[in-house]
Amino acid sequence: MKLCNFAIMGPGRIAEKFAGVFTLGLVPGARLLGAASNSDPEKARVFAAAHHLERVYKNYPELLADPEVDIVYISTTNEKHYECCRQCIAAGKHMLCEKPLTPTAAEARDLEARAKAAGVFLMEGLWTRFLPGIQKASEWIEKGRIGEVCAMSLSICSNRDPKEFVRLYDKAMYGGALRDFGVYGLHMIRHFLKGKSLVKNAVSVVPSETGVDLSTFISLEYEGGSHASLQCSIGFEAQNNAFIYGSKGYIRIGPWFIAAMKAELFTEPFIKSNAPEDQKPSEIFIAPLSPGFEHEILHAALCVGSGWTGSPVVTMEDTIAVIEFTEKVLRE
Repeated sequence: MKLCNFAIMGPGRIAEKFAGVFTLGLVPGARLLGAASNSDPEKARVFAAAHHLERVYKNYPELLADPEVDIVYISTTNEKHYECCRQCIAAGKHMLCEKPLTPTAAEARDLEARAKAAGVFLMEGLWTRFLPGIQKASEWIEKGRIGEVCAMSLSICSNRDPKEFVRLYDKAMYGGALRDFGVYGLHMIRHFLKGKSLVKNAVSVVPSETGVDLSTFISLEYEGGSHASLQCSIGFEAQNNAFIYGSKGYIRIGPWFIAAMKAELFTEPFIKSNAPEDQKPSEIFIAPLSPGFEHEILHAALCVGSGWTGSPVVTMEDTIAVIEFTEKVLRE
């Protein structure tokens, strides 16, 4: 398969982690050529030097004019995603765009239509969906190890300093807990409760002083009685586990389920309800220590090499459904 060349739009905090995967040589068959920043070309130069990249683009148009760039990783702030994707599509470039893909479902639908018409690949960057811990949990469920999935409980909360994480508290940048943290949980719920229709939901939003959601608490009820709860916050700390409960057992992913380094399977025999000790897992999966982004990158390269315009894992259907729900929650 042809070497897949990546370039970065927006060399910021998350792009450092993305580029680090290439620096460590964890993505055979893919190469990171360079980076561009429209607002600060010097930032792109420093970034490229730190990661030994051969090309520094003075702006986005110069990056998009490079015929060797196959796929653009868009890691700008949220309010710029839509326009960056439109520019990539116009230039015939494939895209891996950080979550959330766009602030609105209408924009996401527009990008999907444009990408299909242009024959270019578009995927929301949800690295969590490709992690070995998530794959192992999916495997256990497919093998019937916990029976039918009945419920899920997820938390993703971390106290983010407004001075350090300015964008998270900026309404114009579409910050807030749900868009930054909650989308991981919503995508996980859709994955493990796939095929089930949402019957009703209850949501509680705690606003910050700047108007973004400091914390959001969500309860979802699905057809057949399945249930999911999600709490996300940029205002307090939590252990950040994901629990998947089935008719025959349950799975715990965490701590920090979005990094999914560890997954535990709990099956019979179960301890007595008044026992002082914790339930011991029947099986433990621990992923090899790595940045984690390599799995998403390799998947994107595979999709591009296969001529696909979308991912079969992080589908546009899921992306649009999550954005639509997020819009509704934050609008109300």
